[in-house]
Amino acid sequence: MPDTGKAGGGTGSQGAQPSGPVQRYRFKVRMPDGRELISTIAAVRLPPHLEAPQWNLSEIGPGEKATMSVAAPGRDGEIVNFLIDRRGPKGWESIGHTSGKVKEGRAQVDYEMPHVPPDQGGAPLAHEPLLAHHDVRFIARSADGTEVVSQPLRLRSAHPPLLELKLGTAHFGHGRYRVGDTADVVVHGQSGDGHDVRFVIEKEQDGKWAPIQELRGTLSQGIAHARWPIATAPEGQREGGKEGDTKAGGEQPKPMRVRLRAIAGFASAISEPIEIDLPAHGELAEPEWSHAHPDSGSAFEHGEEAVIRVKARGAEQRRVRFLVEQQRRDGEWKPYAAAYGIVLHGVAQARIPMLHAADPEDQVRGEPVQVRFHAELA
Repeated sequence: MPDTGKAGGGTGSQGAQPSGPVQRYRFKVRMPDGRELISTIAAVRLPPHLEAPQWNLSEIGPGEKATMSVAAPGRDGEIVNFLIDRRGPKGWESIGHTSGKVKEGRAQVDYEMPHVPPDQGGAPLAHEPLLAHHDVRFIARSADGTEVVSQPLRLRSAHPPLLELKLGTAHFGHGRYRVGDTADVVVHGQSGDGHDVRFVIEKEQDGKWAPIQELRGTLSQGIAHARWPIATAPEGQREGGKEGDTKAGGEQPKPMRVRLRAIAGFASAISEPIEIDLPAHGELAEPEWSHAHPDSGSAFEHGEEAVIRVKARGAEQRRVRFLVEQQRRDGEWKPYAAAYGIVLHGVAQARIPMLHAADPEDQVRGEPVQVRFHAELA
């Protein structure tokens, strides 16, 4: 019979024993003839225990702070989660959680106890109506799943205090917009869900604020909002220059300052002012004909359609008037045709049919006609 026995395995060649709690394992091999072989013992180190979960007191009121602590030897630097439960009619249910770091073998955290109303049907005792309470415990749980459960403390029941109806800060979705954008207007409200809110957009002019737009919203989940399409600035808002001024380097119009006033039935709030950039006066440049050659320019046959275009900076969506002129035999220029175009992506263009003039005084038959155009913001 071969030698069988038990040997303390997993301890290393020097026989060092693992520190801390361990779980020991071995396995057994049974031969067909009934012989058995038993392995050496393997010691598997277990995570350190969490121990001694404690509250700092046995009874507490809502809104007061309780201290939870748990011993965690060998776990310095680890995070321990504290799960707070209360005993309800159907068992333990969560009412909060927090976490703390293990320091010098202990994790300790403070937690403000919530306002928990009395359970339905659980009226307090007649002789001490203010002592109706809930049993509250905490579970301390480490990242590796080790946990320990505290003894319950008594939390006096109370309904949450009534919150004051009030509005928070009113504000725009962004700090700056341009005419043509759509702005979000927002206000937060405490305990005011279902209340209507009136948003009044006000413009600053001559040091005073005047309403220019009114919007509506309703508080839902603590917030009310609306959307404000910023239309073209009213007449008189193009400060710093005249309408249609196209001179290069001309003074740009000053931004329009606006603010938001949010009005509910119980309170009102005013935002900080923001600026709305107005459309630039517009600058037209680089007029050109279609089919232009770098040396000889453009040439068209009688009845052919020409495209004329001009670049327009700062005048998006504005209307451009093209005035085409024909040169007479005496050298004077006379109106030939007019057309209009809209500035899109910085360019305005129009189409002109090229036809010889019928007046014999204006040209010699068979000779080409000289034409030109100029453009202006309409």
